[in-house]
Amino acid sequence: MIETSYSTQYLTLRSRQRRALMSRNIYRAERLNADALKRRAIQLSSGPYTTTWLRQQARLRGFGLYSVASPAPPDSPFIINAQGGGIRNHWQTRLVPTADGTSLTLFNTDPAAKYLLGTPTMIFRPILQAVAAFERHARFQRLAAAKSASFK
Repeated sequence: MIETSYSTQYLTLRSRQRRALMSRNIYRAERLNADALKRRAIQLSSGPYTTTWLRQQARLRGFGLYSVASPAPPDSPFIINAQGGGIRNHWQTRLVPTADGTSLTLFNTDPAAKYLLGTPTMIFRPILQAVAAFERHARFQRLAAAKSASFK
């Protein structure tokens, strides 16, 4: 039987190297996750209907553009039509390293984004929840791959 003994210094050094590698890998995976979340938010805020079509429908119904609460919109509430492109073009991500990993935030800087929360006449637009739900599995897969790559 062959015994291998490692010095405490070697083990400490190896542990530090793995922690640093894991930290870099997780940061890279979260950067990929941030890009994927932003792409999905842009996709969901680039709905299929043109402003012209929405205006025609509004005239037919006697209501404003299709985001009014009653009658309900023609698509899922988290799909936002591009219209002027303000909301679609202002999605941003922030990735901040923290002591225990990273903090990833997806947000929109367009002044009209406040209306996504709904008003008395407009429906609530759960786009952030939809983005998180659509990307959840892929995000966890990227993080798991980053962690396992740190131990190879």
